[in-house]
Amino acid sequence: MTELILQITNSSQAPGTSINAMAPRLQTGAMSISQRPPIPFSPCVSTEPTSPVSGKDHPENTIADSLYRGGVFGSPPFMTSTRSLERRLGDATRALLPAGIAEFVMFLLKQGWACIFGFGVLAGLIVTDRMWQEDWAVARYDALLLYAIALQTMFLVLRLETWREVRVILLFHLTGTVMEIFKVNAGSWAYPELGIFKVFGVPLFSGFMYAAVGSYIARVIRIFDMRFAPYPPFWMTVVLASAIYLNFFAHHFILDSRYVLMVTTVVLFARTRIWYFIGETPRWMPLPVAAFLAACALYAAENIGQATNTWVYAGHTRFDWVSPAKMGSWYLLLYVSFVTVTLVVRDHLSSAPVTPTRATIIPGSTGQKPQSG
Repeated sequence: MTELILQITNSSQAPGTSINAMAPRLQTGAMSISQRPPIPFSPCVSTEPTSPVSGKDHPENTIADSLYRGGVFGSPPFMTSTRSLERRLGDATRALLPAGIAEFVMFLLKQGWACIFGFGVLAGLIVTDRMWQEDWAVARYDALLLYAIALQTMFLVLRLETWREVRVILLFHLTGTVMEIFKVNAGSWAYPELGIFKVFGVPLFSGFMYAAVGSYIARVIRIFDMRFAPYPPFWMTVVLASAIYLNFFAHHFILDSRYVLMVTTVVLFARTRIWYFIGETPRWMPLPVAAFLAACALYAAENIGQATNTWVYAGHTRFDWVSPAKMGSWYLLLYVSFVTVTLVVRDHLSSAPVTPTRATIIPGSTGQKPQSG
């Protein structure tokens, strides 16, 4: 081993010595460079990884990519090719369009890619509503359950979601199903069609609609390389999310606290910026503004669900618009979803203000520690 180190040192001191000239010497008592496994990426060190597209140094990196390169989740060829495709599309878009327009188009495309699971669920609602017949052997709700399971399985097989993301999505799936059972039996809305896989009037596929929200949040954080700073004390966010979730049940029996909770979300997260990347330049948006915009998108999805007769709100028909007040409910529920996702993505949270760059999106590389509670 000492001889090997001396050989490397002497070679590195010789001017003009290439890596090809060094390779035969490295084979003494060790594997060649091409045979060696990749060095695990440390989230506490700033690096500029090699681009899988061009082979040149590329400043793009994500925490998910780092975990994969480090062997935490294995080597995902599909995710690697997906990231390569994203980069090529980004390069083509920037080459064809003016800078400002290209960035906006890429923002929309990335948002759509983050929403892919939700789009798949909504497509299932629309298609089955148009084609399903009452006399078919399988009920529409049961077919939607099988479809949703197949969709989630496909995401895992193709590695569009990591196992740690799926775990937190499953948690949100369960909490959403519990709330659905309570709300349906409290008369807030109903699932009018028949099905075998219904529990207390709630079809089991409904949990996947909540899972779609969790999937979006987990994926959008990864796709945009998001950082949240300055982030309030983690325990405060957990308490707030718990209070919001409990209020969805408690307001049927005691005073509704939703407006107090809305004000609390703004006060607690007023300083929190969502830092994200579309190209190389960091952009930011206030977290409460992002939550409101996401609530508007979910309001549109609510109307699709009612228009396809998947669920119907009390006092409504499938041809009625859902009350705009539901945007407030989704605004609050998004905080529950977000805090649930942060249970496994704490490394994206920083208690101190930051201005991240592509080379320093990992909390440890900027000298900032992630939230520890």
